[in-house]
Amino acid sequence: MNKTILLIISCALLVSPGLAQNPQHNCSMVGTWLGGSDPSGIPYYQMTITSEVDGKLLVAYQAMYGPGIHYTSWTGEAKKGTAKTSEYALATYIITQEMADFYLQNFGIQVDPGSFEADGIYTHARMLDCDTIESTITWFGWYIPITPDTVPFVTQPQIEYIRDLNGGQPIVEIYRRIGPNCPICGSARKSIRNGMDKEALPKWRSR
Repeated sequence: MNKTILLIISCALLVSPGLAQNPQHNCSMVGTWLGGSDPSGIPYYQMTITSEVDGKLLVAYQAMYGPGIHYTSWTGEAKKGTAKTSEYALATYIITQEMADFYLQNFGIQVDPGSFEADGIYTHARMLDCDTIESTITWFGWYIPITPDTVPFVTQPQIEYIRDLNGGQPIVEIYRRIGPNCPICGSARKSIRNGMDKEALPKWRSR
């Protein structure tokens, strides 16, 4: 994997699911979303947003790929503002030999494979409509490796991607709501499935 691909993967790693309610619509932020920052436009993150009794929004999302080995999913909280929503999220990784070589060759950071890395993002986002979120990552910190003194979002990371590697340009991502309406669920496909020989289907497909 070359340096350019590794940088693209690192950029896409932290999809940020902050949200903002459009005052023109009665939009709920709670739900499941699909999106991300892959340059080809292919979604690379599934995001779930839930609401606590105090109105706090909890955000969890699963990256479909990323550098190193995911040790945790991305989780965080969102705080609603008048026009935008601010959000932070954090994930940790086990550093592979490939990533250790990448950090040494490109940044002069020597880290042992098998050690842990923490990456954090801070975002501002708005709902373009009830089913579309535009999320802008304005801070992306890489803590390589995690030490006893590491306090994400408080101590300085070894690398700040946007400032150090992206010319100060934020990362803009789009997320789209999944469901709950399903216009194709009552289509002819349903009757075709009902006519199948269920005994011929694998057991895991049967209900």
